[in-house]
Amino acid sequence: MLGRLHVVLIHLPLGLLAGVVLLRLLSAWYGERYRSALPALMWLCAIGGLAAAAAGWILFIGEGNQWGALGSWHQWLGTALALVLIATAWAMHCVFTAGSWTSSIAADIGLVCCAVLAAITGHYGGQMTHGRNYLFGGSSSSLAATADPSPSPSTNAPAVAPIVIHSDTDAAEQESHDDNDQAEDTAEVDYQALWRAAEKVIINHCEECHNSDRARGYLNLERYDLIMRGGSSGPAVRPGEPQRSPLLTLAELPEDNWDRMPPDGPPLKENELDALRQWIIHGAPGPENGDNDDTDNATQNDDEPDNNEP
Repeated sequence: MLGRLHVVLIHLPLGLLAGVVLLRLLSAWYGERYRSALPALMWLCAIGGLAAAAAGWILFIGEGNQWGALGSWHQWLGTALALVLIATAWAMHCVFTAGSWTSSIAADIGLVCCAVLAAITGHYGGQMTHGRNYLFGGSSSSLAATADPSPSPSTNAPAVAPIVIHSDTDAAEQESHDDNDQAEDTAEVDYQALWRAAEKVIINHCEECHNSDRARGYLNLERYDLIMRGGSSGPAVRPGEPQRSPLLTLAELPEDNWDRMPPDGPPLKENELDALRQWIIHGAPGPENGDNDDTDNATQNDDEPDNNEP
């Protein structure tokens, strides 16, 4: 619980830091009138930063790092920021108690370092909560380069169905056979088409929150093998069992349900849901194989919970 206060505590030192920088600039232009409040504000900022960093460490220790390298960078940069805030507050305190010009230079350098560290750390934090490249727009994806480049289906598009290739059995030839030896039409499912349709849905709606940098619920959906591995709550996909595959069942929840996936934005269209459903029904085949012999080994025990996030 204490760790989750990190997202609340972090805003106080950031606001105070902006105020300290503004007062320092005003004091440079208008003299002593704005300098008296600097030490107290800087100490409040340092204490707030230390509390936010401590809450962040408690969160990481208690719930683990769900964001990979991105989370590690945010963690250590935030720790560095808290330490620099304390050092800057001490230097600013020395300016007003001893009047040392070296302390004044150190305080100004410390303020600049704090501002830079706060910007970088905040950028990483924004990527963790809002997705990669949130500040500059767009998102990178390891699957996007290989995704089907065709445009996404419209709202009126028919539901995606497996592509079937019928055998060349001649109807006239079948009629000539006895009833006991009558040949049955064979049908071969295009597994690659099923995978490409499901892959497109995952890229467009799921991968933003489930990637190597930001794996919510420890679920990474960037590659087929990672999809089949599942996350902290168990398998995301159970081949042949759409009703037990959270990747689909959570996306099918009503829009006002808090557990619906994706949590932000409009729900998946019916044809997108059907793309996932047909893919799972036919054994959740991968990009390389036309059958599903290996997928059972990638999923976890049936006794594990299946409330994973897509």
